Amino acid sequence: MTILKGVSYLITGGLAIFKFNDTFVKLGQGTIGGIVPISLLFLVAIIAVGVFILNKTVYGRYFYAIGNNVDAAKLSGVNVQKIQTMAYGLCGFFTAIGALLLLSRLNSAQSSTGDGYEFSCLTACVVGGVSSNGGKGTVLGAIIGCMIVGVLENGLAIMNVNEYIQEVIKGVVLLAAVIYDTMSLLKNERVKKMKTINAEN
Repeated sequence: MTILKGVSYLITGGLAIFKFNDTFVKLGQGTIGGIVPISLLFLVAIIAVGVFILNKTVYGRYFYAIGNNVDAAKLSGVNVQKIQTMAYGLCGFFTAIGALLLLSRLNSAQSSTGDGYEFSCLTACVVGGVSSNGGKGTVLGAIIGCMIVGVLENGLAIMNVNEYIQEVIKGVVLLAAVIYDTMSLLKNERVKKMKTINAEN
């Protein structure tokens, strides 16, 4: 990421690129019938694709299996390297769509645009119930997490909270979510062990 960011600075000279084609700008700024944003249609389509892949395809089951236990997935005959590559590829593809929509909405491109977004995305996913250890979570949960983080960030900005304090608050939210996720995981493992012991007895 750092290498590619540096390359983008070399290409642009650190300057913003703007004045894109009107058709392209409409993707991020346009609406259908003056009511429904075109970008919202992209969001709905991506959610639908994500839900379909996770719930209706064998690859979705593989994603969860690898997230739960990589070794168990390997022993079950899952091509872990292939599935992981596919997961990262899908992540990159959907990220590219989001980047293009943001570019279209702002009608301006800068190498610094998007700095810190990975932290916000991670926070949103964990808050939405996606396990930081993998193997747990839903698309709907991630969307709800995005809404919560979005409301939090906008609310802090509207209240004119210092930017550094905002980072501290978001960090605390992420830390609390990760601690909760880890504690839940440990609790589930203890329950499984107790059930195993009871079954053996």
